[in-house]
Amino acid sequence: MEELLDIPRYSVPFAARLVGLSSRRVSRWLMGYHRKSSDSTRKNFVPPLVQRQASAMDGYASFLDLIDLLYIKAFLNNSLSIKFLHGALSEARELLNTNHFAHKRFYIDGKRLYLEIKDDDKHPLLVQLLSKGQQGFGKIIPQIAQQIVFDEISGYALKWYPSINDRSIVINPSQSFGLPSIEKRGITTKSVYTLYRAEKNNINIVCSWFEITKAEAESAIRYQLSISKAA
Repeated sequence: MEELLDIPRYSVPFAARLVGLSSRRVSRWLMGYHRKSSDSTRKNFVPPLVQRQASAMDGYASFLDLIDLLYIKAFLNNSLSIKFLHGALSEARELLNTNHFAHKRFYIDGKRLYLEIKDDDKHPLLVQLLSKGQQGFGKIIPQIAQQIVFDEISGYALKWYPSINDRSIVINPSQSFGLPSIEKRGITTKSVYTLYRAEKNNINIVCSWFEITKAEAESAIRYQLSISKAA
């Protein structure tokens, strides 16, 4: 299953639209970038925040990379620095043996980042990252985590519902090649929107052709419009 989640399938511009970021920022987080040093005579390489498996395809992100981008965005919006996230992920790799933030065991509380691990008695224990093992008690999950379904065994993200309070649209690597689609239908939002425009916005024809409900069609159209307008 993890191999399926790590298949490169989203171009940088498309990934940027899905997660609501600029292509430049997504490219930097996926591939790293060179930054001028203080004396401006040389450039230092800043490594990528997303530790990808498929380094041979730098222009594409996997599903897990996509969720990593979402988590990084949420963490930075909570005032955690990129430098801190580099160190936190390095520590998480040692504790959890994972290269991804796309995991159900990450939690955030203010400017503190926690990782849930199991103690000797197999009980959940929140450890504050980059704090020399200090335990945490807060358990505030970023909003994005509530839109993700995680595998109970591996802990990795399995699918993502990108629209808040609307679970009819899903991004699932096991469905429609990971493209945004109608849940359990296997019909992409792009296909629905394309037919909708071709039929001069006649939603009844769309529903009849794809055998979907009006609510499903409206959700697909609304979501496709949202990512088309994204930067």
